[in-house]
Amino acid sequence: MGGIRKYQENYIPLTGILSRSQKKIAKEAIVWLLSKRMHTLAGIAEHFGMPLEIVVEIINELENRGRVCRVEQGFKFLR
Repeated sequence: MGGIRKYQENYIPLTGILSRSQKKIAKEAIVWLLSKRMHTLAGIAEHFGMPLEIVVEIINELENRGRVCRVEQGFKFLR
């Protein structure tokens, strides 16, 4: 008899604790959003319904890797 899955792969919890795969999915989603147009940290957090602390952590990682850059109005995707 099958049990109930208590863990969803693509679910971002409001606690701020992400698994490695959840963080990867969130990074890809943020990069996709920034490829459409520039956004602020608050705008990204609001768009995905994610806590601001998670967005800040992910953006810092993406910025360190050269995937996004900070501009005066917000963040933009670097191709």
